[in-house]
Amino acid sequence: MSDPDNYQPQDDIPSITTSKTTQPINFGVHRKLTKIDSKIPQNTLMMSKSKIGLLNIEPGSMEFIWWFFVSSELPVFTACIGPLANMISIAALVDKWRINVDGVAINDSIPVITLNSLSLAMGCLANISLVLNFSERLHYKISQFISIICFIGGSIILTVALLIAHFQYFVHTDNENYSKSEGFWFGVITVILYAFCGISCLINFSGYLLGKYPPVFNLSFAERGLIAYTLLLAIWFLWGAAMFSNIMNDLSFGNAMYYCTISLLTIGLGDIVPESDVTKALSLFYSLTGVIILGLIIAMIRGVIVSLSTPIYFWNRVETQRKKLVRRLKKENRSVTFEESFELIRSIRRQVKKSRTQFSSFLTLVIFVTFWLIGALVFHYTEDWRYFDAVYFCFLCLITIGYGDYHPYSTAGRPVFIVWAIAAVPLMTALISNVGDTLYSLASSGISLKLLRILFSARPKRHHEEYIDMVDDVNDENEDDGGSSRSVDEILNESNKDVKQPVKTSDLIKKLKELLIEAKESPRKRYTFEEWGSIIELLEVQEDEFPDEMFWLSDSSPLSFPISEPNYMLYLLFNKLEKKVGKDAEILGGLS
Repeated sequence: MSDPDNYQPQDDIPSITTSKTTQPINFGVHRKLTKIDSKIPQNTLMMSKSKIGLLNIEPGSMEFIWWFFVSSELPVFTACIGPLANMISIAALVDKWRINVDGVAINDSIPVITLNSLSLAMGCLANISLVLNFSERLHYKISQFISIICFIGGSIILTVALLIAHFQYFVHTDNENYSKSEGFWFGVITVILYAFCGISCLINFSGYLLGKYPPVFNLSFAERGLIAYTLLLAIWFLWGAAMFSNIMNDLSFGNAMYYCTISLLTIGLGDIVPESDVTKALSLFYSLTGVIILGLIIAMIRGVIVSLSTPIYFWNRVETQRKKLVRRLKKENRSVTFEESFELIRSIRRQVKKSRTQFSSFLTLVIFVTFWLIGALVFHYTEDWRYFDAVYFCFLCLITIGYGDYHPYSTAGRPVFIVWAIAAVPLMTALISNVGDTLYSLASSGISLKLLRILFSARPKRHHEEYIDMVDDVNDENEDDGGSSRSVDEILNESNKDVKQPVKTSDLIKKLKELLIEAKESPRKRYTFEEWGSIIELLEVQEDEFPDEMFWLSDSSPLSFPISEPNYMLYLLFNKLEKKVGKDAEILGGLS
């Protein structure tokens, strides 16, 4: 991506070229844009104003991105991990922590059981506090204090229990034939998850203490839904583990949870299978319901990624590049025309969109490969597999193909697999969303469209028109600006008119009708400089109300925000129509 710092000198800044001369256009009425309200209404934005309105940080910096993540995304992440941590903690309490050489579980000592139970209670209290905070039934400061103390305290207490068990069961013992069971490793995983939740709550609380945002969580519908369905998924796992451990022979609670995992995630490794008719029937019902819950979670994750986070990151990057360019222009004492500033902000948006798409896809791929290979490394050691076999196994699990030739069987491998497989759900959702959108964008704007044009050229006219409509929709989704439909002479002639006709109500209504259709059919349409100019003519902004020629690069520019341009223009014209009708009504009232 080109950086605004690399923009070429003054004569290379966009200008309009005629056959006789090259000069910036005196755009006349098209310069009348400063009357537009810089307070963009929410229904025209592709991001949540309430999300960014809480931050006491200027956008256009890495600091803004960091504190936005800490204030908005980290709490949701914590609230989703918390119930799963409690789920693993319950498995650590139910399953014994040691087994003998025959695989028989041995009861734990009183200190281990006591500390384990206390840790679980503190973890549950921390999660309840978070939920009450998100539902605005408990004050932020009280909730965060309880959550931080309970998560970190629960992690420390369980660590002490693990150390006691380690030395009591496996070091200082006369019987050297004990080995660690699934319950012990569930405890180790719980310590890590509780510690992560506690640290993330502490980081979020530090932002409030530093004055970066007020003491409040502002959650969207998708975020609330994600938290609720994650809690439901944890409950569903616990119910399934309890049920199958009782109706399937010789199946511990932890192994039953492993069975639930490979069933809900549709991996089906085949190492644990239902045998009785009752077990088979319950497995069908349990798996179907679980897959529905999982599908809802995936939909919510995509909603959070696409609708909430991505537009804000895009806007911050646009602000960063816009400010760099403005500083460069001022430093070099260079001036731009009104149209040039429009073309520059369009160029910035184009470059940022391209850069963001590429970086997002690259980062997701790197995280995916890292997650895949590290998971394989863990199973290489826990299952004593060849590393390539572990890589093969992990990849098949990530794409939910369960051949059954490999499956975790060790007491450490199955608890790790449960957490690893559940963590793969948001990762695969992000991967499919980012990489899929990138591939679709490339295909729709390149070879695929050319191929479709050839294929459809031989079809009847009706089908050809449908194809053209599809191409137009794709272009609306993927383009950030359009070309001018009028010649330079037409623009010059219009800009030099001294007398402007008053705007008629019928003109406003006609344009509103066009915009309503465009807002419905192509909400992502990008308008050209001339199309924006036609809207400004209808707004009747006075000539003396312009601050400078760099309006489009200023803080008030609507194009510095991730807006739906058809919706924004509708907002402007509806306001204009409302004022005009009100003024006409006053005149008619005075005449009567």
